[in-house]
Amino acid sequence: SVDEYWHVPHFEKMLYDNPQLALTYLDAFRITLAAQRSSSSNPSSAAADDAGLGLLSPAGAAVEAPAGPGDRGSSSSSNWGLRVGDERLSDPRVYATVVRGVLDYLRRDMTHPEGGLYSAEDADSLDPAVGRKLEGAFYVWAAAEIQEVLGADSAGIFNEVYGVKPQGNCTLSPRSDPHGEFKGKNVLMQFKPLDAAASVKLAGLPLQRVVEMMGQARQHLHERRATRPRPALDDKVNTCWCKY
Repeated sequence: SVDEYWHVPHFEKMLYDNPQLALTYLDAFRITLAAQRSSSSNPSSAAADDAGLGLLSPAGAAVEAPAGPGDRGSSSSSNWGLRVGDERLSDPRVYATVVRGVLDYLRRDMTHPEGGLYSAEDADSLDPAVGRKLEGAFYVWAAAEIQEVLGADSAGIFNEVYGVKPQGNCTLSPRSDPHGEFKGKNVLMQFKPLDAAASVKLAGLPLQRVVEMMGQARQHLHERRATRPRPALDDKVNTCWCKY
C-alpha cells in the first residue's frame, strides 16, 4: 500500500508477494477454524453468519470514523479498523475468502501452460481514453462505468459497500494520490459489512440475497475489466526466488 490505510496499492503484482499472502491468510484460517471447533458454543461464529462476510479494513474504519487533521499518518488504534477483539476477525471464512482469491489469480493469470508461475505483472497499462499507460489503469473504476455495468439498483448497494464515489475515493490520505493520478477513479475495497450498509436496509432484501447480488456484481465487473488492455507480463519462471 502507498497510504497508511492500506487502501491504494502499488499496482505491480509480484510472485514472491502473493504466495506469502496466501500462506499467511491460510495460517489465520487454520488458527481461527481450530478455535471455532474447540468451542461448543462460539458466539463469534453465530454472529458471523449474519455479518455479510465483511472484511474489516483500516480504510473502512477511516470512512466510519474519520481521523482529525492531526491524526493523519498516525498508527494509533483510533485510526485503524482491525482490533483483536472484533468478532469478525474470528470468522475463518474471512481468511479463506482471501486465500481463494489469491490462488484463483495465480492459477488463472500467472500459471505457465507447462507448469511454473510467472514472475510479475506491471503496475501500469494502457488507458485507451488518454492513449498512454497509466498506473493502475487496469484496476481502477469510474463510478459511471460501475453504474453502466451493474445498473442503478445493484450499483447503489455496491458503491456504498465498496466506497465508490463520483469524485473518486483515493482521498483518505495525502499519500493516497500525491500526484493526482486517480482523480475521479475508485480503488475498490470493502469498506462496510453488508449488514451495516444503509442501502441494504433501505432495499429490504434478505441478507443472503444481497450477498449473492454482490457476488454477481463482482463477476460482471471482472468480465468488463477483462476487456481492458492488460498490464505487461514478466513471463520468466523462477524455480527459487532468494534474497540475501
